[in-house]
Amino acid sequence: YQYGMNAGIAFQIQDDLIDLLAPPEKSGKDRGSDLREGKQTLVAIIAREQGLDLTKYRRPLSPAEVDAAIAELEEAGVIAEVRKIAAEKVANARQSLKVLPDSKQRRYLDELVEFFVTRSF
Repeated sequence: YQYGMNAGIAFQIQDDLIDLLAPPEKSGKDRGSDLREGKQTLVAIIAREQGLDLTKYRRPLSPAEVDAAIAELEEAGVIAEVRKIAAEKVANARQSLKVLPDSKQRRYLDELVEFFVTRSF
């Protein structure tokens, strides 16, 4: 249960970062769409906690405006904090695997959760 919950959260956090940071040709997504749509991602929640107002980005955005939003989030430490939380979720998922005997399947699950936060698509 703990593995699945933490791995799933880590996957979703990375998905939110991909939406914001990855180029569309790599991610297959329209860059910054969560920001434009006002989705309550972890990025948006942490930004709000840092006092950032992201409502100004809830409209069609040019690539330069998406870059400006990313710069604002990076400057405030939002992206770093979100990545830190994702890494904590990965660590928690890995820790939960320690109850299992060492096996090929356990190693696969360990590698899988790491992939969740290193993928770019």
